[in-house]
Amino acid sequence: IDSGGASNYVDGSGNTWVSDRVYTSGSFGYVGGNAFSTSSAIANTNDDQLYQTNRYATSFEYRFDVPAGNYQATLKFAEILSQSFGVGLRVFNVSIENVPVLVNYDIYAEAGANTATDKIFNTTVADGTLNIRFAVVKSRAAVNAIEVLSIAQDTMPPTVFITNPANSATVNGLVTVSANASDNIGVAGVQFLLDWVNLGAEDTTFPYST
Repeated sequence: IDSGGASNYVDGSGNTWVSDRVYTSGSFGYVGGNAFSTSSAIANTNDDQLYQTNRYATSFEYRFDVPAGNYQATLKFAEILSQSFGVGLRVFNVSIENVPVLVNYDIYAEAGANTATDKIFNTTVADGTLNIRFAVVKSRAAVNAIEVLSIAQDTMPPTVFITNPANSATVNGLVTVSANASDNIGVAGVQFLLDWVNLGAEDTTFPYST
């Protein structure tokens, strides 16, 4: 959702960000707050329009009615109000599902003026509504866009097998150990061990070896 945006926006990757909207039961949107926009160019992104609007207030929230499960929430920020161009001029807290995720957050202190910065958090929804709440510490809380994605539950263990040396092979000296790995969700990396001691760092690139 494009916070503060009056129309849908298609980003450079082809994703559609829907315009900002009031929350209604069974859907998603904001509760409280006001919209603000700028025409200034936004650094650190090719999707300027997504960061050129925001929703702000001393306190407001976004609600997303979703099935129970695991979700990833991306909060997109850019300090676009000139009166807040300075450290400590806009400070606020953010909670997701009543868990604090940003405390005394200062967009300008992190990114500067008119510069995009994203924060990604994982959360679990049990009651059918994902709540993202913003509360002021100084001035007004604000957010420029929010993305919510469902995270598939990983219920199957990965499989991995050594490809080198061959099974039952006798080796000596320096030997490269290689492996293949697969998973229904994806493989982040392979950590080789000898007698439960790590052999070097985790290899995150196929083919996996050490």
